[in-house]
Amino acid sequence: MFDNQLIFISFKDMSRETVDLWVKTLAPLMKDWPRDKSFRVLYDASDPSISLTPYLRTRVAEFTRVSGGLNGRAGLLMAKSFVAQITQLFLRSQQHPGIQTRIFFNREEAFAWVSQGINPPPAT
Repeated sequence: MFDNQLIFISFKDMSRETVDLWVKTLAPLMKDWPRDKSFRVLYDASDPSISLTPYLRTRVAEFTRVSGGLNGRAGLLMAKSFVAQITQLFLRSQQHPGIQTRIFFNREEAFAWVSQGINPPPAT
């Protein structure tokens, strides 16, 4: 999105297969992302069946290994639930020094925050 300036990932479940695919896809993007370009990602985990699993928590650590020097924003869209509250606590413990992370319950607010400061693609 936004001329390859924003990554959007939508989750329908947090099975091991989904988590593995997510890490396999995003980790190389983070590793190769130009360090002079703001990294922006919006995760849609608003499906009420989404939960924070021990396997997910373990695999998230892999992003820390490849994200050194990245700066930007990561927004997480969730349904209002107990899981969202637990996720907020988890995110506080996983803060990346250069990436601001926030949870949202409204898609428009999440997109506005994550995309703030991104230059729109040139008109064709």
